[in-house]
Amino acid sequence: MFVGVSDKLERFVRSIKVSPTNIDVQYPQAGLFVALEYIQLNLKDKATRAFLKFETDEDIRVGTNFRVDCRLLLLGELLFSLRNTVAFPEICRRLKRDIRVGTFEALAAGLFHRVGYEIFARPETGKKGDDFDFQAAKGDAVVNVEVTALTAPEYSEKTILDALNKKRQQLPKGNPAAIFCIIPDAWYYPVETILARFDTIQRRFFGSTQRIGGLVIMGEDPTPWDRPGGGVVPIMLNPYANARATHPFDPKIIIKKTSPELREAFRTGQNRKVLREEMRQSEFYRWVDSLIPPVAP
Repeated sequence: MFVGVSDKLERFVRSIKVSPTNIDVQYPQAGLFVALEYIQLNLKDKATRAFLKFETDEDIRVGTNFRVDCRLLLLGELLFSLRNTVAFPEICRRLKRDIRVGTFEALAAGLFHRVGYEIFARPETGKKGDDFDFQAAKGDAVVNVEVTALTAPEYSEKTILDALNKKRQQLPKGNPAAIFCIIPDAWYYPVETILARFDTIQRRFFGSTQRIGGLVIMGEDPTPWDRPGGGVVPIMLNPYANARATHPFDPKIIIKKTSPELREAFRTGQNRKVLREEMRQSEFYRWVDSLIPPVAP
């Protein structure tokens, strides 16, 4: 039923113990096992621990820190969903080299893959105009994609525009092109001003280029719930299309809209039914459920 999954990995997942007090522990634990299987995740590596939000050794215990759990879920789900793509070996190579950048590149690839695009990636060529992160293809439609993950501690319009202008030079002119720009969590606040800031960015950037058809500004919004260890880290996706592009591409076609009910469930953690229905849309969660029947809330 689930092609490309080893018996060893499934044995590890079946061994997970689910308790009545932590009924969803199997999902981040399975995400950890998937990452250990496919990229030999090194939990002692300093950069890996920083990305996974391991502040103490206690955080390795799934279910005690929602930020850790959500990073393990994200990593495991991306690896599982992309495991049978042509690009998977290259995706894994990049994750081993730089887990933060590699995860966000995989996230961008996963958005295309989820709506039926095949993903192609190759090692860096060092050739300007032909050294982009991956290519997404669906029938006759081809999109070349670059991903940039910013790290500056404070919001800076210049930092974003400099990064976007640098990345656009990596993309060839012959096909539609898109850039995904990942911003640090802190940049989302204050919320009242961030969308206006993004709108200014996209207008200034698209005003200077016809090469890039689409831009997605994205980041994480850690949201703690009112219970110990509970919370969620939704991925915020802000897509923009360039009306001046030589080869148009509207990134809205790869982004699923979030219902008001799901947004409220993310905010409060109260509606587990809505959260679980959303989870079941993913092959990763269905695979885990096939091995460990879920416990009723």
